[in-house]
Amino acid sequence: MTDQDLHALCLAWRHWLRTRKLLAPPQWQPNILARMQPQQVNPEPDGPMSADLAMFDLAVRALPDTLDKLALVAFYGTRSMPIKTLAHHMGISRKTFYKSVKRGRLEAYQLSQRLRIAQAETMGELCEVD
Repeated sequence: MTDQDLHALCLAWRHWLRTRKLLAPPQWQPNILARMQPQQVNPEPDGPMSADLAMFDLAVRALPDTLDKLALVAFYGTRSMPIKTLAHHMGISRKTFYKSVKRGRLEAYQLSQRLRIAQAETMGELCEVD
């Protein structure tokens, strides 16, 4: 997988983090006063159901707390301040921050692939037992 593909995967993961999959319609309001209230203008976004993104999320959460993981989560996950400020608070340069993000997303992708293989092996063993 190329670096651009990993970046696209991480952008999809960021969108996936900010959404959730709604599996049921909204609850009906039995109270007449509640139904008379104006409806929510911006409903919660309905995210995609993606096994790849769920496995990538699991891999990111399973990574040890290193500089690479912190940079990855800060860049794609929270992004509460500019990159230069983030790098300054982490005590590294901007260039080092971007290198850490690159290493972090590669580590997370490789771990997600190992998790996927382990899951397939486990499911194969379970099927053989039955």
